[in-house]
Amino acid sequence: MKKILLVPFLFFSALSFCQIGHEHTFYDGVVSRVVLENSGEKYYLYDKANSAIVFYNADYSLWKTVPISTLPNPYDVAVTHVSQTKINPDDAIEISYTSYASSPLSPQSKIVDESGAVLKSVDNCSYLHVDETGGLQVKVLAASASGLTVYSAPDFFPEHYFQANYYDIQRLRLEVSGEKYCVFDRGSGIVNLYNADYSFWKSIPLIKPQGYSFSRLYFLSEKQINDDNLIELGYGYYLPLVTQPPLPASIINENGTILKTFADVRDMWVNAVNGMSTKLFADVSQDDVIVSYRTEVYSVSDFNLEHSYSGTLKRINLDNSGEKYYIDNYNYAADQIEVYNSDHTLWKTIPVAVSSLDETITNVSVSENIIDQDNQLEVAYTINSNTLDGGHYHTNLVKEDGTVLLSLNEATAGYLSTFPGLPYKFITSVKSGPFDNTQYFSSVYGAEGSFAVLGFDQPMITLAPNPAQNSISLSSQTAIVKAGLFDIRCALISQWVATDIKTMNVEHVSSGLYFIHLENSNGLRSVHKILISR
Repeated sequence: MKKILLVPFLFFSALSFCQIGHEHTFYDGVVSRVVLENSGEKYYLYDKANSAIVFYNADYSLWKTVPISTLPNPYDVAVTHVSQTKINPDDAIEISYTSYASSPLSPQSKIVDESGAVLKSVDNCSYLHVDETGGLQVKVLAASASGLTVYSAPDFFPEHYFQANYYDIQRLRLEVSGEKYCVFDRGSGIVNLYNADYSFWKSIPLIKPQGYSFSRLYFLSEKQINDDNLIELGYGYYLPLVTQPPLPASIINENGTILKTFADVRDMWVNAVNGMSTKLFADVSQDDVIVSYRTEVYSVSDFNLEHSYSGTLKRINLDNSGEKYYIDNYNYAADQIEVYNSDHTLWKTIPVAVSSLDETITNVSVSENIIDQDNQLEVAYTINSNTLDGGHYHTNLVKEDGTVLLSLNEATAGYLSTFPGLPYKFITSVKSGPFDNTQYFSSVYGAEGSFAVLGFDQPMITLAPNPAQNSISLSSQTAIVKAGLFDIRCALISQWVATDIKTMNVEHVSSGLYFIHLENSNGLRSVHKILISR
């Protein structure tokens, strides 16, 4: 495959201390990061050219290649699950994936082990899902247009088949009554609930105006709406042959009491984040020609409308500043990112350089004190230009004071990847090339300082002399195996790799302030300032 050289535009302030830098580019597809149960941090991607799922170590070296079989000439392969012990307790990898092809139109789903041996294959299956909802016993769910088959693991014995459109079947764990299966019959408007052993539990008839048809079930719970242990359901309905809004919806309890009706809802869900008060979110599309979105936030105690936002909404709990709301996908003509307080008053705005009415702000994510411990917001976003040649994209990572940490042409998205005990990474997806020959690849950016795991204390390490002239002596309680010398522009000047680094020669380095990035034999990192003066 022809390699595409990704040349990012990087901007740093003098106070950024080189906290973000390019680590690796995967040229063969869009990468995902995972922490396996026994083997730890890995990256994987679907290599279409070689029909394989390829795994890489945390240092981006090749780890394993798993051959897979797909439908002929697949236009897409979606990996839905990767694990080592969820399906069976051995140390081998199991992968669930679905391949899609223009002909035949029916998708095919498989689970394979790391040798490529097929453990389970289901034709006309939109996904083969390894389900452990709410910590329940693992089941494998095979969804097709006509129904859902539940398999045990690891033997893949078919335990039960639910006949219904797969969008209308879900496995859930109720807050009081535990594991259930929910089957929504849209024709009759009856929600049937089954126990974990697939025996019938109860039916709940839904209510709608005469002449309307049921569309979908949005949510079902026992405790999220109120504390009476009754099941509450949110669902939608529509007038047949009418494609334009409004699309009404209702919330009722299992006794048939109507708790709330809505005039126009595209999607609705209960939002509860990190122990904060529960809210009800409703997404509304305001126009079917020029799509314009609105998200409404309701209290669940009385279903009062608290605020209506222009765009699709996210809710977060920031490290220092607490509960906030922000719009992650804006409507056309927006030129700033807005963050709101818990009472929906405007808190902060970040200007965005949108150059035309064809561009929209999408894929926004907001964090605090991940890249810098300065209490500033860190905001990632993509400017999307929806043009006939396939669209154009530009992804930025900025701080609220306007410092641009990363700016990438043709990057369709960027996000912070966080796992407990591991360095944070910023991962971007890039689309390049003409519409009829589009190539996809991913880049991973990392950083030292607060953007890494400072797993060994600074006092355990001594760098001397400081200022240095020709060499730097290194003393550490744990062997240092990697060292890199970076200037204030985050350019790598020198690097050393050994089993136990004791001395670093810097006689060729010009006078100035530098940063030394160290990694010890346990894979833990730290960063230190050093002055070279002659």
